[in-house]
Amino acid sequence: MSAVAEPAKETNGGGKRKCKESTITKAKRAKVVTNSSSWEERLCALEKDVQERLNAPYLDTVNRDKALRFEPGHPVVSCHNGLYYTATVKLYVRMMKPDSLYPDKTQKIPAELLVPTMMLHFDGWSSKHDTEVAENEVFDAVFRTRPVDTFALLVAHEWNLLRRNQLARGAKGLGRSAFLMNDRMYAVMEAAWKEDCGGGQTLSFGQFCGRLPGPYRRGSH
Repeated sequence: MSAVAEPAKETNGGGKRKCKESTITKAKRAKVVTNSSSWEERLCALEKDVQERLNAPYLDTVNRDKALRFEPGHPVVSCHNGLYYTATVKLYVRMMKPDSLYPDKTQKIPAELLVPTMMLHFDGWSSKHDTEVAENEVFDAVFRTRPVDTFALLVAHEWNLLRRNQLARGAKGLGRSAFLMNDRMYAVMEAAWKEDCGGGQTLSFGQFCGRLPGPYRRGSH
């Protein structure tokens, strides 16, 4: 397995670190749709799908694995203030009832169905930005683990790419450790996603998420 927790970085002459431009190939870049509304609408739907998939193991009261998913120091990706960032698990904090899993605040949940929370340190940021996040709201940044993590990483990349285009800034404008894959890793992840689909997926992920021209298949992910 290879870690994709943080996009490749380079050092300029002044010693400052900056993210390499890491999106799609030039050939694909020329075909990016100019109207981002359908792209954004589709990604919003895919984000909900990702969260439902992340929630599924915690709602399985029969086969739920009670073991903690991550060890301290493990790389993950988490959404923070509307963007996806790479982060490192510092420690587990407590058990709670996250809104992402149980939106009904009045619902009574037995203790064994509560979800552990983790303190995350966002890579390259001051510790004052460390954030407590429920375990079901983050995904593994180590390739390759579960199909949901592969799918989630592709969605996270596309979401940050959309925001970067809307802001008309480079990758650096998204902030330190904003999650964007380079072309090679994107191709590897896309191939893994197609394999996880059972080999019947003929669309590129760019088409599937609405960034590139071409219809997507509802329910084909």
